Amino acid sequence: MEILNSNINEIIEKKIKELENGKNVEVMNDLGVLFTSIGKYSQGQSWYFKAIENGSVEAMLNLGIMYHKLGKEDMAEKCYLEMSNINNIDGINKLGELYKEQKKYDKAEKMYLKALELGDKYSYYNLGVLNELRFDIEKAKKYYLEGIKNHDEYSMNNMAVLYFKDKKYDQAERMYQKAIEKNHTGAMNNLGYLYFITGNFEMAEVMYYQAIDNGYNGAIYNMAELYETLERFDEAKHWYERARNEVGMIVDDKLRHIDVKKGLVY
Repeated sequence: MEILNSNINEIIEKKIKELENGKNVEVMNDLGVLFTSIGKYSQGQSWYFKAIENGSVEAMLNLGIMYHKLGKEDMAEKCYLEMSNINNIDGINKLGELYKEQKKYDKAEKMYLKALELGDKYSYYNLGVLNELRFDIEKAKKYYLEGIKNHDEYSMNNMAVLYFKDKKYDQAERMYQKAIEKNHTGAMNNLGYLYFITGNFEMAEVMYYQAIDNGYNGAIYNMAELYETLERFDEAKHWYERARNEVGMIVDDKLRHIDVKKGLVY
């Protein structure tokens, strides 16, 4: 369910009226999502319980996600295990994510491999990330390459990052470009940074703009650094201010440094 209307209370009232015509587990689950989205977790939980009692699998997953968000990891685990027991891929992956966060890497791996056996090709990416956390980079690469064979842009981006760390810039560039073809906005920013590091400032600017135009705000700060490096201080100041206002970054020292370079302060 997409929440398109900012007046959530009106949507909630409409959903509750729908239930006057009889039980509807989808509506019950939607009410759980709506109450959770405005921080009314007790009411959200109640609606999830009602949906689950009436056979909603999706509500069990959403209840687990809510507990996970609230830091109630034991309760989240129980919900995800229920999903795993019926071979629900989303629940299996969420359980893997929970175990990964808890640094229970063997358990996380077991879940991701189970999802993979059930046909979830995205699990190659999850297994790659997991093995990076284990510092088993060669195994991570193996999984990313499998993900790439299955046209997964997240695996492409992460593989490119590993090439970049190895200073294999040509291979990194090609892999970022593959991810960008699938509209991975992080790869746009990362390719811009690769160009910045290798001194291709014109192309760095192009890629940062592309990332920002596609909603990747992390490139705003990088754009500011690019202009500062090029001593285009007015533009650098503009982008640092955007990084502060739109991303919440602390850039006071950067702004003061620019004013010093411009001779505005001493």
